[in-house]
Amino acid sequence: MTVSAVAGTFDVLHEGHKALIRRAFEVGDNVFIGMTSDRMAAAGRSVTVPMGIRRRELEDFVRGLGEAEIFEIDDIYGPDSVMDGVDVLVVSEETLDNGRKVNERRISRGLPPLELSVVPLKMSDSGEKISSSSILRGRYGRSGTKGVMDIAVGSANMVKVAAVRSVMERVYGDVRVTPVDVDSGVPPQPFGEQTPRGARNRAEAALGGHDLSVGIEAGVFEMFDGLYDIQHCVIVDRDGGITYGTGPGFRYPDAVADLVRAGSTVGDAMRQVYGSEGIGKRQGAIGLLSKGLMDRKTLTEQAVIAAMVPRIWDERDVPETEDRAEQEIPHRRIQDDRPRRQRPSAQHRAGAQGDPEGLQFEGNPGDGCRHEDRRVRGKRAHGRGRPVLGAHDRRRGSRKG
Repeated sequence: MTVSAVAGTFDVLHEGHKALIRRAFEVGDNVFIGMTSDRMAAAGRSVTVPMGIRRRELEDFVRGLGEAEIFEIDDIYGPDSVMDGVDVLVVSEETLDNGRKVNERRISRGLPPLELSVVPLKMSDSGEKISSSSILRGRYGRSGTKGVMDIAVGSANMVKVAAVRSVMERVYGDVRVTPVDVDSGVPPQPFGEQTPRGARNRAEAALGGHDLSVGIEAGVFEMFDGLYDIQHCVIVDRDGGITYGTGPGFRYPDAVADLVRAGSTVGDAMRQVYGSEGIGKRQGAIGLLSKGLMDRKTLTEQAVIAAMVPRIWDERDVPETEDRAEQEIPHRRIQDDRPRRQRPSAQHRAGAQGDPEGLQFEGNPGDGCRHEDRRVRGKRAHGRGRPVLGAHDRRRGSRKG
């Protein structure tokens, strides 16, 4: 039984990474995948993606290939407890020297050298090797292609960038995503209507010459039972179209809410109450409060999807009726098994003792349904000028260069 191993940072899982991982499954019966820690990934890099996001993306890809054990590494050698049992190390042409260093260390420890299985580099359409750093800068998409939808994100927060990439790839296929560090124009902790304003400011400031620009802002809102976190997303395009969306809201604990109302940011309040570092840029408050049921990337994706909905449905697909034509929804019975609202009986109001509760059901006896008869007005849907997948997108197909 052959044991293979492959390692990488996998900031953005691209075709070069996938070729390495596929080779590991081809040559090994058991597969180990080393993923660099956040500390190691940050060494010498200006932009990195949190390990939680990298790991989930890797797990999703590996799931379609078979079983593999993913482990964290802090250096090029990996933990001896794992690597001592490996037979084949999969490397790229670029990381072949690291493979040789691993073998030198093994020999010095009295272990046989690993077989090094070398995978050729994958090249972009401009002739350079595909790299995560170039993808993160928006030079091309995961496939190495430049002529794809070009999207800006009005933030340098890699959680937001990863969420936008995830959604837009589902809509458009391969995309270029460029983080643009811009000013939101609202306070560090937005309240209420400051939130959508900040999202729009971010989107408009980042647009430049890109096809689309996405602005995301998380703010707090006073609701009926406490202080809620709701993310707003605004998407603008070069044709002047703008669409809005929000994610699901969740309530903060009172201890956090009180600090935020007193002037703290959510991040500072969470750290003060829970002592958690890096909440804002990693799992987010939702990850901590939900005990891992949801993370910030998933929460952010919901807001981006909501803002894309008006661009996904085509108003031309809506059946046309006469302008202002009246459509009648037939009289219908809606089953409702709830108890009807109760009111004091006449006897109770008169002070009679015959009914100790003095209550009776309202409505027809034995009728557990309520009746609804409504009229709605339909209006022709054309001519509103909203982009559908960006009107600009349909014309261009895949844009050259």
